[in-house]
Amino acid sequence: MNFLRLSGLIILFFLFPHLSIACTSGQNIDDATEVLEVSSTQFHLEQGDKDTKPLLTAIGNIKNTSSSCIDEIVVEAKFYNDAKELVDVISDSVYGVMIGPSKEISFKVRDMPSRASSEYKTLEIRITSAEAREKNTKNSKKSLIESLLIALAPILLFVLFFYVGMRKMQGKDSFQTKVRILMEQQTALMEIQAHAIEKIAALMESEKAGK
Repeated sequence: MNFLRLSGLIILFFLFPHLSIACTSGQNIDDATEVLEVSSTQFHLEQGDKDTKPLLTAIGNIKNTSSSCIDEIVVEAKFYNDAKELVDVISDSVYGVMIGPSKEISFKVRDMPSRASSEYKTLEIRITSAEAREKNTKNSKKSLIESLLIALAPILLFVLFFYVGMRKMQGKDSFQTKVRILMEQQTALMEIQAHAIEKIAALMESEKAGK
């Protein structure tokens, strides 16, 4: 029973992250960029020195207004001067991030500036590409099952090997079993010796009494 409980806890521990990030299919979305809203944008230009290079950073928030999960997000940051002329562009992917339904995340894109810091006055952020998570419910369930199987495979193998190992340790030919049998044999031998000593002592007492 203890082994089964331990196995169950191990499986739940490794399975929980996959269940928590599971995304069921929501609305059908042709263009995922249309359901993403960008807010709280700002930029910062770090001046370099002899040891470091200047770095241009843009940050902001992205909110998913749909009932589906959105990932594979590509952010484009455009920088303008006082004359509203485009002076620089940074485009980068938001790696490893999935935005759940009605959820919001923060992002950051950065690169080396191509102009002098005085030319960077305003920032415009837009989402150039994004993917909705599994439009088809059947495919979503299939994808979730495949993910769970992939996640469970190494855990089940570990539990199987652990169970087999425990059975071998408790088998007749195991080291622990041999030690236990040897100790039982030694205990039985000591009991026989103790019984023999008691008989010898009794005989010696009877001989003394006869004299």
